[in-house]
Amino acid sequence: MKHFLTGTELGRGDLLALLNSAAQLKKNRSTHAKPLSGKTLALMFEKPSLRTHLSFAVAMKELGGEVVE
Repeated sequence: MKHFLTGTELGRGDLLALLNSAAQLKKNRSTHAKPLSGKTLALMFEKPSLRTHLSFAVAMKELGGEVVE
């Protein structure tokens, strides 16, 4: 398992594969199953960030997951 924290953890090929996968998922949103079904995302921010908070919450819900705030 790889973690993506700073961007330096992935090589060029891995990063391109990740971006390609994201583009395909976005293009075919309605045809994919809910890949994050049964998963929970905890949202914790040091500073208030409404846009970031809402973006993550909406994305998690669209992918089938739950959000804890």
